[in-house]
Amino acid sequence: MSHMKYDAMVVGSGASGAVAAQELTEQGLTVLMLEAGPKRVATEFKRRGV
Repeated sequence: MSHMKYDAMVVGSGASGAVAAQELTEQGLTVLMLEAGPKRVATEFKRRGV
């Protein structure tokens, strides 16, 4: 088993968790995000007007 170090852990990748993770990574922190739901990829989400 390998050991990994993170500066922060975000539990839940909903709207608040995703924003929190983004803010932390933009500040240069390494972030572990945990989600109980199924794995998703960015292309699965529709963007209106973007």
